[in-house]
Order: sequence, then C-alpha cells, then structure tokens
Amino acid sequence: MKPYRSILLTVFLLSLFYFAQPIRGQEVNLENVQIDHPVPDFILENVQHYRQKTVSSDNLKGKFVVLCFWHRFCSGAYKNFSRMNRLAREFRGKVEFIMIGGRSNKSEYNRNEELDSLMALFERTRKMQNLQLPSSYDIDLYQRFVTAGAPHLIWIDDKGIVQAVTANIDSTRLEAFLAGKEFDFFDYSMEGLERSKQRPDVYDAENPFLVDGNGGKSDSFQYRSLITPYTNEMPLAMGITRKVKWYHWQGKLEGVAALEELYKLAYFGYFGNYDDWYREENYNQLVLDIKNKRPFTRYNYNIPIENIYWYSLIVPQHKRNPKSLMKIIQNDLDNYFGYQARIEKRMLPYWCITANEQVKEKIKTKNGPSKLITDQFTYVGAQNLPFTKYLKMLFIMIAPGPGIEFPIIDETGIEGNIDIPVKDVDLSNFEDTKKVLRKLGFDIKKAYKDFNVLVISDPISNIDNGSK
Repeated sequence: MKPYRSILLTVFLLSLFYFAQPIRGQEVNLENVQIDHPVPDFILENVQHYRQKTVSSDNLKGKFVVLCFWHRFCSGAYKNFSRMNRLAREFRGKVEFIMIGGRSNKSEYNRNEELDSLMALFERTRKMQNLQLPSSYDIDLYQRFVTAGAPHLIWIDDKGIVQAVTANIDSTRLEAFLAGKEFDFFDYSMEGLERSKQRPDVYDAENPFLVDGNGGKSDSFQYRSLITPYTNEMPLAMGITRKVKWYHWQGKLEGVAALEELYKLAYFGYFGNYDDWYREENYNQLVLDIKNKRPFTRYNYNIPIENIYWYSLIVPQHKRNPKSLMKIIQNDLDNYFGYQARIEKRMLPYWCITANEQVKEKIKTKNGPSKLITDQFTYVGAQNLPFTKYLKMLFIMIAPGPGIEFPIIDETGIEGNIDIPVKDVDLSNFEDTKKVLRKLGFDIKKAYKDFNVLVISDPISNIDNGSK
C-alpha cells in the first residue's frame, strides 16, 4: 500500500489538537508501526462490549481491523466516536473496530485515576449515543503506538499487515481497504511524519508563508496580500486567524479558510464565535443570492481539498487596525472572486432563551465557591457563576460550528450569579442541550428579529452574461 504523502490541512489537524499528558516515573518507548509490515505484537486485556475479554494481534489475524486510539482531552477524538459507530454498523461483519483509550507521557498523572476517567467518559457517552463499539483502556499500548495526536487509527488487514496509519476514516477508504486497493491518506506512521519534516518546502507556522524560503520560494517585500486555492501539494497550514483584531498577535493575518470564513472576516471582523458563542447584532450565516452556491457550501478539508483558500496579508504599521484590515480583505475578495457583498438589515430566525420570574428566583446563587462543574462532554452544572458562563459551556461544542444554523441569544435578563444543578447532557447534540434547558424551566424557541446579515450576490459580469 503506497500512502499519499501530501500534507493534510491543519484546520482539520487543529480539530484533533493533542493535549495528552504523561505518567510519573515511567516512560514507554514509541514503537515503529510500519506500513506494509506486520503489526507489532500486542495484547488487550479486559476488552468490553466484545465477544472476547482478551484480544491479541495473533487472534485478530483473518480479520480486517481498525484500532482507534483516543484520549479524553480532545473534542475531535470525542466526536469521532459517533463516526466510528456509524462505520461499525455499515461494515458489520467485515471490519472489526476497537476503541483504545490512553494518554501520552508528557506530564505527571495517576495511572489508575486516568484509566477510571477514560472508562467513565466512554461509558457515559456509549449510553448517550447508543455506541456499539468494543472498548479497551491501555496506556502502555497508547504510548507504544501513537505517534502524534488523536484519533490515531491503525488499519490492519486480514494477514496482520498494517495498511495505513491515519487520523481520519471514511467509508470510501474502508471499501478500498477491504478490496486490497491503494487509497490516499496522510501517513501518520513514525516514518511518514519524519518524511514530511524532511520536505524542502515544509512550513513553519511561526514565520510568514513564503518568507526566506518558508513553504517555497520568496522575494523581499514591505507589503503583501496573497490569495490562492489550497492544494494537496501545499505545505502544512494553520487555520486563519478568527478575528481581525488578533493581527498584532502574529504580525500577520495568514492561514487557510473556507470562502464563507473569509467573507465574514472581511465584513464582520470575525468568524466562528467560539469565545462569545453568539452576537446579537450580526447573523452567523450568509445569505447567498447566487446561482452557484457550491463555492460557499461545498468545501472539503480532506483529500482531495475543495474550495479552501490560502490567504496571507502583511501590511505596514499604519494599516494594522481592524477598520483598515477589513477594507483590504474586502478589496482582495472583490478582486479575486468578484462577488458583490453587502451588509443589510433583515428579519431572520434565531434561537431565543427566556425564563420566567419563578425560574430566575429558583436559580439565584446561594453563594459558595464559584465553579463550573463539567467534563466538557457529558454533563454540566454551575455554582455561583454568571448565567452566560453556564450557557457558553452548554453550547461550546455546537455554536462555533455547523451544528446549528441560527444564532443563540440569551434574552432571560438574568443578572447576578446562579446555581444550576448538574445535568447529564451530550454537549455535541443540540437537541439534548435544548431538553436540558427546558427541564430546568427555561424556554428555548425559534423567534425572529432584525440582524445585520452579509448578502452575497453574483458578480455583475455573471449577471450580464446570464441575461444575454
């Protein structure tokens, strides 16, 4: 199997960002899991939700297997559970999927407590999402096999040969895997990662793109604006800065983004409201008054990359303010794409959160230490905290991404701190979060109000051509 050597988009890599930490007084050596070689011997003890309690590399021979390593500090790995579950149902009887929880060896922690935490999180999620996946917890095996991040997937064929080491998985590649055909993937094996570091055009995110040979050839400049479609051959890339006002942090505004994100950055000054999770004045979706919506709605961060662009902007000191930067980005988008863009006031739907006086009185804090009580995935509660902090945690996995199509706005008018009891909730599921709010006595429903909305229309030349 010849793995695809191109560099995978970092927007995806960021969703899988590696926060794991190591064990006190014990170091497990990383083992070279080589593609086209037998998988190193291993034994999994106490395998749960499987027909055998002990599973070894030997008794998996004759089966197609995907080992999925995960840790509990990454929302990308957590969200991968549901994807693996869907694939396990689709390929039932054809591919064995085994989830293996672990942790790296970068800092100190208690091994027994870590194993208990991994098991507790997976079991809670298994019940919430009706997962039907075998699971095991093996910190030593994690540290032997995992090179860089989670999820970390090792694909083993029916002869016990490793065919791929990846961070992503889908049905198309699984079909090719079963058929013994080659398929494209970013090689996450030790050798694959080392090869990517040796590329002459490797990109260093600490420095601007194309400067002093960083990511390719370059020329001297004092001002630069660059926009180009991102391709599989380009070096590893960072996601673009989400707020124009953060320009000063990097000394540049640079990275890869979908077209929708670039337009929001240009006209609102931000996109992906991760920090403040809603904006009352601006709408979080574009209005697309165009014939072909594909460039805005059909983008792909995996191979092959589609409708993703690399944008890089470096300006003189006197232009490093949000107003000037937004104007420059607007001009760049107009020059490159030609769409007509404008901000209008429109009556549009949103999710409105309200509460009656009885609920407000009931949740008033009884003081005590201020704390947010959550594992960030399956339960949440609050003691002596502002209501907005509780809401931010409740919607943190949903509001920044495409999980909901409308803004969420708090119209409770709650002032002062609150106490809210701990409630089980799948924080990746919007319907589940709404149920929790309603059980607490809040009302969350669709309403309408005036928003600033960014409207995108076809270029004038396209309109003229279409009328001829």
